[in-house]
Amino acid sequence: MAPALSQNVSLLIFSYIVPTSYFDQIIFGNSVDIGISMTTLHWLHSEHPGIGHYYLPLPDAALKDADADLSTFLEKISHEQ
Repeated sequence: MAPALSQNVSLLIFSYIVPTSYFDQIIFGNSVDIGISMTTLHWLHSEHPGIGHYYLPLPDAALKDADADLSTFLEKISHEQ
């Protein structure tokens, strides 16, 4: 049986707190085996009037921007693996 992660001293585990945009690559390319992100993706890159009021439906432009923002975020972090 493999030793618990906390008992395996040969593992190199680094934690980072990186205050940067969700739309920038954070770690050097090809440097991450496993990553856990505690970020939130509920902020859009561009501002849309009326967003923030729960009773208003999201305009189509905001939905398109949200889709583009998620795609950009996923593309950036894909280079960190």
